[in-house]
Amino acid sequence: LAENALVCSLKNEPEKVFSKMSSRPINKAAEAQKEKGNEEFKKGNHGAAIEAYTFATEMDPQNPTYFSNRATCYLKLEQHAKALRDVDKAIALEPVWDKAHWRRATILAAMGDNTGAVDAYAKAASLAPSNATYKQDLEKARRLLPQGDLYKSEGNDLFKAGKFKEAAVKYTKALEYCKADDAALKCSLLSNLAACYSQQQCQDLDKVIQCTTQCLELDPCHVKALIRRAQSYETLEKYEKSMDDWQKAYSLAGAGTPAISQGLNRVRNAIRQTKGQ
Repeated sequence: LAENALVCSLKNEPEKVFSKMSSRPINKAAEAQKEKGNEEFKKGNHGAAIEAYTFATEMDPQNPTYFSNRATCYLKLEQHAKALRDVDKAIALEPVWDKAHWRRATILAAMGDNTGAVDAYAKAASLAPSNATYKQDLEKARRLLPQGDLYKSEGNDLFKAGKFKEAAVKYTKALEYCKADDAALKCSLLSNLAACYSQQQCQDLDKVIQCTTQCLELDPCHVKALIRRAQSYETLEKYEKSMDDWQKAYSLAGAGTPAISQGLNRVRNAIRQTKGQ
């Protein structure tokens, strides 16, 4: 397997032990198959290792290690779709397993999905903040991103850290690099900008409305943009406009989103009170 620039310094080898699984009952037959798979992997017999890990998954389908190990074999064989399928199964079973997210990043990198790889590396780093390797791999991956995606990724980190003004600067810079036909990225950035301007530290409701309106011109079904604009209109006591957005959001997302139902009720009450005055 040719080394991809994003496949970095952690060893892409099968797991011997997954510490978070220590409290689970051990399926000895499945573990025996896993050990057999590990031995075959060391010999370079990736097909035989896959067969052993497959037996292990059938004996204990709740153990994420077996799926992650099989994903490593598929990665070595450049069967990337199968590798991604298996690592996603491992993550579904254990969402906070940092190594699985790192492995997912290496697979996405091998598939040429640099943006997805950055997101997966960032997730691994967030789950294990003291792991210097994850941080290094994340930075290496970011250097391969287009400039707009790079600024967006940096903005996301700043937003998560509560640095909303700084995040807004990054998202604004990212917008400058958006291609005319990249509506999805532009929409995402405008939505993120609106989220920044919704925060108390740098609240500017006019900018929220401006960003969400531009986002909705690109994607009229963008529910987050509708919700943020509805909330801004509500705060500004522009209840009729707020009601329009809440109703559109409700028609798209249905009753399963409590924030929308609650917003509709608040604005209805506000309109009644205003008319009753």
